[in-house]
Amino acid sequence: MKKFFVTKNDAKRVAFIRSAVESIKPDNIYILCEKDREPVYGEFKSAVVLPLKELNKSARWITFVNTFSEHSLLVIDNVLKFIFFGDGKKKYLKNISQSLNNIIVTDVVPFYTEPSEIFYPFWFLGKTILGYNSYNSFKSNHLEEKVDGSLDYSHSFSVLKTKIQDYYVQDYENFFDNVEIVDFTMSKAEAANYERAKKQASEDFTNPIKLYSDVSEHINLIDSRYAAAQGVVSGLLGKDLFRRAEVVVVNNSRSYIVRHRKRLGNINFLTFHDAPEDFAKYSDVVFMQLPVVKPYNIFYILCNPSKFYQLHLVGNNLEKFFFNKIYNNELRKQFDRYFYNAHLR
Repeated sequence: MKKFFVTKNDAKRVAFIRSAVESIKPDNIYILCEKDREPVYGEFKSAVVLPLKELNKSARWITFVNTFSEHSLLVIDNVLKFIFFGDGKKKYLKNISQSLNNIIVTDVVPFYTEPSEIFYPFWFLGKTILGYNSYNSFKSNHLEEKVDGSLDYSHSFSVLKTKIQDYYVQDYENFFDNVEIVDFTMSKAEAANYERAKKQASEDFTNPIKLYSDVSEHINLIDSRYAAAQGVVSGLLGKDLFRRAEVVVVNNSRSYIVRHRKRLGNINFLTFHDAPEDFAKYSDVVFMQLPVVKPYNIFYILCNPSKFYQLHLVGNNLEKFFFNKIYNNELRKQFDRYFYNAHLR
């Protein structure tokens, strides 16, 4: 069995693995995940749980290398995070995983920001599935000849489906079904100030990251953003003061919190860097900004059963850039619709 299972729900993830274990009856079970994810797999008492960040270093990993057989089961949790691992670690695991008959890789989305990132999960399952040896080669989106003799690009859904439908399972049709986008605009005075701030930043910084950070901070603190946030928060709270405990406002840095509290009142605050499970106790989550550093964290936050509200500054190219990396990806929406339960069709 070799599967890439995509779900927002940990209970479904565990149920999928449980069903696989009952079906294939593996010699051993090995689960590769981050430390804070280990409790998710607590029901698999006999499994060896391997620390993701200590890949190929820990004693438990050495035990795995010495004891696995081709009939073992390897589970890789949140497999897309391997994008940020060094090539040495990725290659090390790929060489071992391709010696196994039973591998389940899982994540909450099939890719973060680029559809080509789907290469990595299938790289671990077997390079023959997609037919490419390297990410850069697959990313190039080459023309391929289909069974009927016609040509199409390697990223096209019809080409991908033929290759992955026996290996890919996705249990949702729309990842963003619990997100409401709240659009707002800058005032003329704010727009003029923004242009001055952008010009000054371009003179002060040669490093593009510092330049973006400086300009982003400017648009994150404008009065129009506070007014939009206040409108959402006030609408959620109404006259029920007890609702305050159920609402949280999210931004990029704790350094904003004191300033936000002065403008929005005594409300709960978190950052995009907080653990996804920290959001679970809130019924309503207001993203006052867009994540700038490690934007992929938001995908794991959005797996909570909360209602999410994303503030979106319309008409600003910098905000549009960060917004598009997450939300305004028509290809993702089309992918979700096309591959939802595709293994059953």
